[in-house]
Amino acid sequence: MSNKFLRLVISILFHLIFSLILIYFSIEQVECHYSYNNRIYVVDSLEDSATKDFNSWLVHTNCLPDHLGLAQWQIDAYTNSGIPVYSPEKEHELYISQCNLQSIEWSILITRHPEMVTPGYSCYTRYSLDNPRNPYDTLTEFLGTYCI
Repeated sequence: MSNKFLRLVISILFHLIFSLILIYFSIEQVECHYSYNNRIYVVDSLEDSATKDFNSWLVHTNCLPDHLGLAQWQIDAYTNSGIPVYSPEKEHELYISQCNLQSIEWSILITRHPEMVTPGYSCYTRYSLDNPRNPYDTLTEFLGTYCI
């Protein structure tokens, strides 16, 4: 009898702990999910001076908590050469808090907390694209943030 009772108690405790873990992670993400449908598209273009081609960047986002526990957007961007990508009208301004550019692919952390960001800071300024056809192109400003 005590063996069955002990198993029942352990089973209930296990399910309770598992449920609390699931609830914790769902609450952690809710800050970003309720707004923008957790997806942002950023469209930007640069003309390659040698070939007159345009590169477009299509950006998908994921919601992540930062080191302070605030919800931020992680943006994974990649080039889509020669294929123009269009977005609807601009709806919201987002603020860049941190960025990291590696070769042609980069990721940016942007936040809806402007008090954490230095005014006028441009994530892309002075970063060169790793493009063998035109290595001197740079992204100058973070423009064209669209929410759909």
